[in-house]
Amino acid sequence: MILARKGESMGEQIIIGEILHHITSTFRFQLDDIEPIQRGYQNRKWFAINDHGKKLFIKCYSSKRYPSEKMRFVRIALQIQSQLHEAGVVCPKLYGIDGKYIFETPSGFLFCMMDACDGDTIHPGEANWLQMFDLGRVTGYMHQVLNDFPKDRSYWSPTRLQLLKKWRMEWEKASTENCSIRIRFLLKRQREIIDSLQMQQFEECEQGWAHWDLWMENILFQGNLVSAILDFDRMKYVYPDLDIARAIMSGAFISQMGMDMRKVAAFIEGYRTYRPITKFQLARAFRLLWCKEAPWWYTADIEERSENPRRFFEEMCWLMEHWWELEDIFDIG
Repeated sequence: MILARKGESMGEQIIIGEILHHITSTFRFQLDDIEPIQRGYQNRKWFAINDHGKKLFIKCYSSKRYPSEKMRFVRIALQIQSQLHEAGVVCPKLYGIDGKYIFETPSGFLFCMMDACDGDTIHPGEANWLQMFDLGRVTGYMHQVLNDFPKDRSYWSPTRLQLLKKWRMEWEKASTENCSIRIRFLLKRQREIIDSLQMQQFEECEQGWAHWDLWMENILFQGNLVSAILDFDRMKYVYPDLDIARAIMSGAFISQMGMDMRKVAAFIEGYRTYRPITKFQLARAFRLLWCKEAPWWYTADIEERSENPRRFFEEMCWLMEHWWELEDIFDIG
């Protein structure tokens, strides 16, 4: 019998009870010291210790956040993560049966289990240049391994129509609600950028498998070295350049100060250990990132939202402010 812990509902106890029973019957080991993780959005997560002393991470997927269509992509992503681990990429080892890593309990709860990795996350903008170098090296190696994976249909590409559709929605809200002058000014500036976009430039971007969520919250460090890349659930066949821009922005952009170019140069030097990258490719990667993320963060209510969305908003503002000089800014040899 599993005893309820402080802060846990009986419903949560039923879920973890079914999961633990499934794990015990499937993998023939016992789990102890079950510790709920109070972070993340909607999904339930736990740390546990098996009877061999191994610390494990268990994740139960929310049916609201991950309906069946999204879970199809998660299944593929976890299969790729397992192969990356086998190839030496620093990411958690998954536990699976016959190449399948998503399990279902009798009540229909979907979950996965993997090794818990040692290390700590770093707040955005606070990585040092040695950590950025190693992050670039690890990212470059991951992309090199992913380059050998079978091609797939592209999951996403930017279109002016979608950018304008989202912009009009937020502009209408800003026009009817009590938004600040700054938000209205930035929305006007966003429209100018959308109108001036040369969409054909993105046709030259290499397509391939990408982590697609490579920010500091999903990276563990031990000292100056990356100990693990986490959370591959969003992995898609899109543009690897997005990983480059997102990792640099998360690690090297400092709010109120701007981009730390020493950290940028360190990341690029590490990345080039395995793959080439030019200043034109880098500038285009940041414009691609803006097309992907600006619609998420340029919202009428952004100033009322929590710390992380506001951080992403400031990143997008910096890109928009320096839109026409990105090639000069990122001219790092």
